[in-house]
Amino acid sequence: MQERKKYIYSIMKLSIISGLYVTLTYALNFISFGEIQFRVAEVLMLLCFFNKKYSIALILGCFIANIFSPYGLPDIIFGTIATAVACFGLVLFRGKHLFLASLSVPLGNIIVGIEIALINSLPLEAAILSTLSILFSEFVVVCLIGVPLFKWLMKNDTFKSLILDI
Repeated sequence: MQERKKYIYSIMKLSIISGLYVTLTYALNFISFGEIQFRVAEVLMLLCFFNKKYSIALILGCFIANIFSPYGLPDIIFGTIATAVACFGLVLFRGKHLFLASLSVPLGNIIVGIEIALINSLPLEAAILSTLSILFSEFVVVCLIGVPLFKWLMKNDTFKSLILDI
């Protein structure tokens, strides 16, 4: 019975994280989509650094959030792939240096920059600027805001116990 409880608790936690990603993205949709974007929900990607099980929740959350994207099916596909790539990078460097691992998120989202440039048929210079804009925004949200936020949260035993399972 105890194992079943732990399993249900784990599914609930993953569902909440996935729902939080969708909610943050949709609530802030005016800055979550476009050639210039600051997707605040991406800060949740850092959870994968601490526990790889969050990858599933975040990939699913991204998939659902991108259903509302103005870029339609390409964003659902390529945005979700970019999230999966970023999750893989975070899991790969799990337990090492958080800031270095966090760089996988902006690097993975180069895919999104290229996708948006192609959808909008941007000339090469504009496509490069759009891609760099996505890279920069992901760097700001995840590396410059998310990393210090998670370092601060790591000082909280309740957060570590409830969310990170450590």
